[in-house]
Amino acid sequence: MGNLKYLWAPFIFFLITSCFLKSKTEIYLERGLDILDNVIVLNDESFQNFKIKKVGVIREDNNNRKLIFMIEDYKSSTIDNSLKIRLFAQKEILRKYHNSEIWDIEIDVFKTGKYKYIIHEINTEIKNRVDTVKIVLINQSQKAISDTIKFNNLYLNND
Repeated sequence: MGNLKYLWAPFIFFLITSCFLKSKTEIYLERGLDILDNVIVLNDESFQNFKIKKVGVIREDNNNRKLIFMIEDYKSSTIDNSLKIRLFAQKEILRKYHNSEIWDIEIDVFKTGKYKYIIHEINTEIKNRVDTVKIVLINQSQKAISDTIKFNNLYLNND
């Protein structure tokens, strides 16, 4: 009977530690994406009343990926809720674009610690890397109301 109490020890240890474990996404966000391998740092790229500082993709598992925009200077009272970010993802093969996709992203700001993010779940046919990314702010009429932000080589796998 005395040895039976030792059989519960691994179960109790697992139960306690599982309550405190964080997902990959939580860890990356809490640290300001500083340990994310595939992050792109944008210099002074801004839309109406907010700046996009960093862009990255976090892969939780083989099928689930999250596009992360780290933002600053965001003032929720000055952003129209009907605005969205439109992202054009283009894959280039032999100097021609293939597998181009368009993602419309709600501007729903998530805050953790001192960092603010816009997070968008992505499901794409593009597997490893988006060669060219163009981002523009659009209104309800689907019209661009900002200059285009463009960057290259957005890697979709972070491990």
